[in-house]
Amino acid sequence: MVFGEGGTTIRLETGDAAVLPAGVSHQMVAMSDDNLVVGGYPGEGNWDNMRVAEISAQAYDDAVERIAALPVPARDPVTGGPMGLWSA
Repeated sequence: MVFGEGGTTIRLETGDAAVLPAGVSHQMVAMSDDNLVVGGYPGEGNWDNMRVAEISAQAYDDAVERIAALPVPARDPVTGGPMGLWSA
């Protein structure tokens, strides 16, 4: 599920790839026994695990500013090729 509680449930199957931009909340709500998830993050970056219900309004605003300042990755995270259709 993406976009928090009450968000959109997405079904992924063998061969699917999901690229979630910074700041998009996500949660696995079901899986099969042969499920495999691999996460990748840019080498120069780090991440904040934040729960909106547990942070102040100022901490939320600060996180939004940090997300907006992130650069577009140098290479496509799925293919490794040029970014092509991606934009800042």
